[in-house]
Amino acid sequence: MLSDGDAVGGYEVSKVIYKGIGPESGKKVKKEDAFMYAMERCTTDPVDMQEFCDYFTGVQYGKATPEELAEFRTDLVEWFYSGNWIKEEEDAEKLC
Repeated sequence: MLSDGDAVGGYEVSKVIYKGIGPESGKKVKKEDAFMYAMERCTTDPVDMQEFCDYFTGVQYGKATPEELAEFRTDLVEWFYSGNWIKEEEDAEKLC
């Protein structure tokens, strides 16, 4: 059985999930997918998404430090899931 913090295939496994309520009812997002799910919901313009990725990942510009990127990711996830979502823990094996 996997536990929170175990590494599988180079990725940390987490039992934390966000469960949707209200208009998001029935949706579940794993912690490790939470940032990209939020990003996809915040912008639908592929050019905006590419510019964001270029800026924060350093692919072309490298303007953000790793600390700034980590802070942004944390802040976005906290903000996005503060509305119609409940943060819970669930058996990681059920999520796969």
